[in-house]
Amino acid sequence: MSTSSEQAESDLSSVIPSCSRSSVTLDHDVLTMIFEKVAAIGNIRDVVKLRTVSPWAAYGIDRGLTKNTHIKVDIRAPIEFRINGMKKEKLPVPEPVIYIQGSRVTPEKSSELLAFLLSKMRTVTEVSLNIEDADLTNFNSLLDQLIQAENVKLEVLRLKRLKGGQTIPKICELILANAKTLRVVGRIGLSEALALDSTIHLERLSLMTFDLGFETSMSTICDHMLDIARSGATFKHLSYTSFIGFDPTDDVVQTFLDRCQVTSLRLTMMRGPYIPPQPDYMVGKVRQVDHLELGEVVDKPNIFNSLVTYENVFKKVFPNVQDIHYFQHW
Repeated sequence: MSTSSEQAESDLSSVIPSCSRSSVTLDHDVLTMIFEKVAAIGNIRDVVKLRTVSPWAAYGIDRGLTKNTHIKVDIRAPIEFRINGMKKEKLPVPEPVIYIQGSRVTPEKSSELLAFLLSKMRTVTEVSLNIEDADLTNFNSLLDQLIQAENVKLEVLRLKRLKGGQTIPKICELILANAKTLRVVGRIGLSEALALDSTIHLERLSLMTFDLGFETSMSTICDHMLDIARSGATFKHLSYTSFIGFDPTDDVVQTFLDRCQVTSLRLTMMRGPYIPPQPDYMVGKVRQVDHLELGEVVDKPNIFNSLVTYENVFKKVFPNVQDIHYFQHW
């Protein structure tokens, strides 16, 4: 059945108001909501430029940024080569690759952009950091801004790093600056965890030994654990990742778990710990731990998890753990 063009236009206009011939004036509240949404989901560089469109755009964007509480700093591995025609040429100076809130910026602009965000946000409660560059100059400069900002009151701090054996002292300063408010600290190194003190009581802590290098000894790890245990810091859930197996029968390990009041434990290991089949000493018990996960790092998924062979030992040390959850990383 055919329909006249006038009737079709009328029907379409009733469903899609934008097709109406009459002009539509958006309410100021609607405009503000639109620009707030843009500030929340848009590319931060484009969002900043959009502020110059109109006073209402600036107002809506600033209002949206005020509500934001999460800052993301991502420094990738620097660019060392350029393709020129058919040739690959090495740059005289590696080019930094810096992202703030997902937008790539130059080192100079990164400081300006972070300062702008800090000036607009009411409170910063979460920071996610990624560092893949061996040169920490730019990273430390950005961390200084976070440390010095009065409106940074972190509850969540997450860190990722690419380089093994890389310690970041500025992370210690950032932790201390937010000691009273931090609840979750993710993937810091054992050396950086030495910044923990008696004012820090976390819900979750993720520790890695990669900052100590790939060939670190168990005695070095134990020394760091003892220092953390003496600090007075506590954390309910501990996620621990190490190349060297986690030996639950070790006195230092048990002291560390007891003093830090760990109740939930997730262990990821490149290889299982060395534990004598029948130790010639009394194996202590850690009774407050009631949840345990054991994970192994493998080249490809395996049906059998080799850490299952340690189940009896772990259940003896942690008598209140009913079931051990096993997983694999590849």
